[in-house]
Amino acid sequence: MPEIEKQLPERGSTSVSEETTYSTETVVALQSLAHMQGLYSSFRKGVVEFLAFDQDDQLADDDTLELIHSVQSFDCFQLALVLWKESPLPTEEELRLAGLPRKRLPNGLTRRGLGDLLARSDELRRAMIERCIAPEPTEMFLRRAERLTKDLIALGLVEEHVEPPATARANWKPLRGTLRLHKMMCHCGVLCSRFRHAEATSPTSTLYTLATSQP
Repeated sequence: MPEIEKQLPERGSTSVSEETTYSTETVVALQSLAHMQGLYSSFRKGVVEFLAFDQDDQLADDDTLELIHSVQSFDCFQLALVLWKESPLPTEEELRLAGLPRKRLPNGLTRRGLGDLLARSDELRRAMIERCIAPEPTEMFLRRAERLTKDLIALGLVEEHVEPPATARANWKPLRGTLRLHKMMCHCGVLCSRFRHAEATSPTSTLYTLATSQP
């Protein structure tokens, strides 16, 4: 049970006040989850700002907007982040300073490797795999990774790296983040950083802003 800082009113009391009782655990949970939601909202906003408008501020066509909506998903965010980290940009020194060294996926930066990543990030699925209830690797996550990768490629954020014929391996199509992905992720990162700064300088604004701005 979470620690109760002030005495709870008796059961059936009708004079409950927000000032009479609170749980430290609940307060921390509210702040942490609101912070997470704010950061993810900042990422989604950055994706729209970077991809949905051209240099003349004209909105993209309907097909492109559908692709952008796909990129805004949390699964696609996970894939984009890995593809960005493992691409030539950012540099090794930038990754070192950020405390995020490159990590090679077991099957490389391929659609199957990304599918494995999605499967491992699903706590329920991992528990089912450990209990031999579900097979590994899972085709469901592979299909989702293929669909999201297709959308990223269509938007020019990811490309298939073509190896020289002498070194090419059959059925192995490595993926690489493009300069466009690098610029988009940097743009989204700036928005997230601004959110964090605003929250740090005005701690009481987070919950109010989210409560009044979210549909």
